[in-house]
Amino acid sequence: MCIRDRSAPVAAQQVTDSSITSWVNEALRHDPLVPASEISVSTKEGIVTLSGRVDNLAVKNRVDRQATKIRGVREVLNELTVAPSPLSDADIVYAVRRRILNSATIVSQRIVVTSVDGNVTIQGEVANWSEAEEASLLASAVTGVKNVKNELLTRYTAT
Repeated sequence: MCIRDRSAPVAAQQVTDSSITSWVNEALRHDPLVPASEISVSTKEGIVTLSGRVDNLAVKNRVDRQATKIRGVREVLNELTVAPSPLSDADIVYAVRRRILNSATIVSQRIVVTSVDGNVTIQGEVANWSEAEEASLLASAVTGVKNVKNELLTRYTAT
């Protein structure tokens, strides 16, 4: 596997499409959180196309980041789909809410979670930016979540 060296001259970074495809596949196989056998990788002129099905949005985003790291990749077209979930929207809301409530990072309790066809929206107020980001990450890792819309507002308190 060849990780991109951003300090190398452009001419030294020229690699073949087949090498890029091989390196992306290898990176995916070595990532324990990625179902590499469910993902197809193709490359044309340095543009990597990812296709297949994954369980949740977090895995979809992780695969994209893995491909982007590879030397010679000019762009990633992420055509992965999140598999339909056996969970209802109510189950998804419950799972996201449980993750947020159990998080040691998120102290805010006024977060409202809704889901329509696996598209989750989180709303409310949080103490800081990192709480808002953590809420998005936690929601995206729930099986069946296709998209997360983060509408959390950050309220800073004067000390």
